[in-house]
Amino acid sequence: MADTFALRIIEPDNVFYEGDVEMAEFNTTEGEIGIYRNHVPMTVIIRPGVLTITEPDGEKKAALHAGFAEHGFKSNVAGTAENGNADGSAF
Repeated sequence: MADTFALRIIEPDNVFYEGDVEMAEFNTTEGEIGIYRNHVPMTVIIRPGVLTITEPDGEKKAALHAGFAEHGFKSNVAGTAENGNADGSAF
């Protein structure tokens, strides 16, 4: 649990994901990045692609379309996320 950080992904009308994660990996206008706990603070523009969330017990993936990501003292990814599951579940 010591190597995790709080991740929050926000859609325009709700919170898509919130939890403690080991890593979040996604595409930006500068290239693909992976954010770990204690990563250098930054704000980036999200490029469409796959969002990979690594939790202590496994991985989750979702489509990420647009928005921005901000990492500082608290870790947040804000943007528009869309899942690819036919049943409408988040992952």
